[in-house]
Formats: sequence, structure tokens, C-alpha cells
Amino acid sequence: MWLLLVPVPYVDASAAAAFPGKRARMLVSGAGILAEAFIAAVAIIVWSSVEPGVVRAAAYQVLLIAGVSTLLINGNPLLRYDGYYVLADLLEIPNLASRANAYVGTLFRRWVLGLAPAGDGAVRRPSACGWPATRWHPSPTASWCW
Repeated sequence: MWLLLVPVPYVDASAAAAFPGKRARMLVSGAGILAEAFIAAVAIIVWSSVEPGVVRAAAYQVLLIAGVSTLLINGNPLLRYDGYYVLADLLEIPNLASRANAYVGTLFRRWVLGLAPAGDGAVRRPSACGWPATRWHPSPTASWCW
């Protein structure tokens, strides 16, 4: 797979959706984050144990790329990368982003445009995780704003 004209590794982990336990699905979803965290841990050990020079500078760059960017991009549940799928498996809500976008759209039409809610009961029906849909939940709003 190519991303910004750079080849990147890609793994099709769609078979993990058939796993019966959510812990197994979360482990598969978070495997990339765990692998990059391990690489960052090795890089920080190398960085702290060598003298200043090329090796230390390279270890620092690997630490920044594998550590900080993983947390900000890959581990962020508001983006549809690994953190999103870990959160969706944790909450056991399939299609979390599309539900969140529909919910925010319904709230926008109701409160900003003053339109009546749709006949499908999108606002009044309780969500899959038990939150009443009439109660404000931070996840859809934060995801939409991000």
C-alpha cells in the first residue's frame, strides 16, 4: 500500500471481527500501536545509553516517529485508525463513526435548524452501549469536531 508516495505495511485484519471475545479483537486492533510502542521503547534505551552522535540522533528520530506520532495519530480514537477500532471494540458499538455522525447531524438539525427529529427515532432511541440518546455524550461531538 502507498501513503503519500511512500510504501507502508498493510495487514488485512478483517477476520478479527469474527473473534468471540472483545479482548482478542482489541488486541488485534491495537497490535500496531503495541509494536510501535515496543520500537519506541528500544529507541529510548538506545538513545539514553549511547554517546552523542549519529546513532543517538537516529534513535531520537525513531523515538519521535514511533512514540509521539503513534499516540497522536494511530492511537487517537477520533481518527479512523487503530485507536478508533480499539474504542469501538471496547464499547461494543459497530459502525461507531457513522452512528456518531448521524447523531451529531440529528442534533444539528434539531437544535440549530429547528427541524423536528426524523421519524426513525434516531434521537429518542437508546444507543447500543446504554447511553440514552437524549443525553449528551462527548464521543460523537468530539469525533465530529476533530
